[in-house]
Amino acid sequence: MESNTMQIFDAELKIMNNSKILWKNESLTRKYPFLKRIRKNFVRRMGDWVLLSCAAKQYSKGSDLQGEEWMCANIILRQFDMQLLSLKESIRYGAPKIPESKGNILTVLPRLKSDKTFYKEVSAEIYLSDDSCQESVYSANEAGNLTLILAAGNHSFLIIADILNYMFQQSQTIVVKVNPVNEYLSSILEEIFQPLIEMNYILFINGDTETSKYLTTHKYIDALHLTGSDKTYEQIVYGLNLKNTDNKSIKVINKRPFSAELGNITPIIIMPGKWSIDELYLQVLHVANMFVNNCSFNCITPRLLVMHDEWTQKNQFLKMLKDYLTSRPANYSYYPNAEMVYSQFMDAYTNAEKLGEEKSGHLPWTFIPGLDWQNKDEMIFNSEPYCPIMGEVSIPGDDISDYVRNTVSFLNETVWGNLAAMILVHPDSLKDDLYNKAFQQAIKNLRYGTIGINIWAAMAFFLGVTPWGAFPGNHSANIQSGKGVICNLFNLKGIQKSVIKGPFKAEGLDPWVLSGYAGFAKNLTYLNASFSLWRLFKFLKSMKFMTKNAEHKIIKNIIKLNATPKEI
Repeated sequence: MESNTMQIFDAELKIMNNSKILWKNESLTRKYPFLKRIRKNFVRRMGDWVLLSCAAKQYSKGSDLQGEEWMCANIILRQFDMQLLSLKESIRYGAPKIPESKGNILTVLPRLKSDKTFYKEVSAEIYLSDDSCQESVYSANEAGNLTLILAAGNHSFLIIADILNYMFQQSQTIVVKVNPVNEYLSSILEEIFQPLIEMNYILFINGDTETSKYLTTHKYIDALHLTGSDKTYEQIVYGLNLKNTDNKSIKVINKRPFSAELGNITPIIIMPGKWSIDELYLQVLHVANMFVNNCSFNCITPRLLVMHDEWTQKNQFLKMLKDYLTSRPANYSYYPNAEMVYSQFMDAYTNAEKLGEEKSGHLPWTFIPGLDWQNKDEMIFNSEPYCPIMGEVSIPGDDISDYVRNTVSFLNETVWGNLAAMILVHPDSLKDDLYNKAFQQAIKNLRYGTIGINIWAAMAFFLGVTPWGAFPGNHSANIQSGKGVICNLFNLKGIQKSVIKGPFKAEGLDPWVLSGYAGFAKNLTYLNASFSLWRLFKFLKSMKFMTKNAEHKIIKNIIKLNATPKEI
């Protein structure tokens, strides 16, 4: 790094350091208008935000893949609105109002009146430890912190979520080191946050790895937050990666408080049951659309499909899933080093199945069957395949309780990461007392920060009411999915996990990448940006179109051809 660049950083960080006490002691009544102005700025530029993101990921004009980026904009709006509500209630009541609590379980949805309509079949709960409490979001007469955020590169909404958390929940001034993958958003970010930039409460910096290294050890940086790789975390804390190191002999070289969200080998647990052909189809679509979203570059992309080895519909489900993935064109693999990671897994798994056409820059959807649950050295159990790869592992069990025990033990003790997991379970199966008891034990004993029941864990961000982060207790020498949480909008202490539940068979279709999705997502985003009857009409019209789209009929007919007449 050039010396003049370092001098510029030094001068800027000195000013930021002098501002941290002022921001810490700003009243909530002063911070609230800042947040409203920032939201207004985002709404004005969100169309450009989406178009730039689509261009970077090579989503062509008119493609329904653009719906992914419109949905990211919608998530950002929801994050703004949930944060505004949290501050508003803190000003009025001293703390955000918790909708409902029962023991150490808090029910936090619905949060807005409109949630009763839009999310009437969805619930969200926060599980707390026995020594939990609710803290004030405003603590005056404290020194404050200047926190460095090493921002995510895969999703734009993560940048905003991190900023809102550290500025408005923890009252810290922040320096945001923008990830090189999405530096194209830097100028828009600066425009959105201009009111805070003018007050020297936030600073955005672009640069390479050397820039990040310089910032992480800078004398004015009090704390760190990373959304990224566990390897990056280890390099910052220890100066090396720990995979082949005696952890007892290593020394911490960066002792600053350090929160992090570092990815996950995300499992989908299928609870065995008797599903109709239509239900099989909908769940295949559900799993596939979680997998292909953002070209599989999500920390909660499904990486392991966990199934009972004697589930009678297992082979049928797998065939349907692979048929559907084969029918979907591969996306542009925009994330750095994706091809290198993919090659490493292909070398390790010669039985991997490439589904669909393979072309330059577009890695094919790839499925690894028959993983050995007792082999702790399986590569995919220990290393997150940050590319379009998913594996399948079958778990034995004499009965449902035995299957659940084996599965929970396998995921908690063998599989790397503890950020999020999903469970698919048919409601009819839960009518059996023993089955339901085993299911409840799975929720209780799984050590993941977020558990989605019949719903993608990504909906935690979409709903914006539950904290996000790894299951607590990770040591820095075995950091797994990280430590600390963001989106803690109720200012809770003692958070263990969040559990969100959706319907097994939702009305309409899973709205992630279906025909009409781009229009649906865009209209939903503008409706949430500013309500009007005209925008409501356009949204309802696009939603109606999407639930009757041609892709649904075509794919469903393809799958029916693979089913037996009796099953149909």
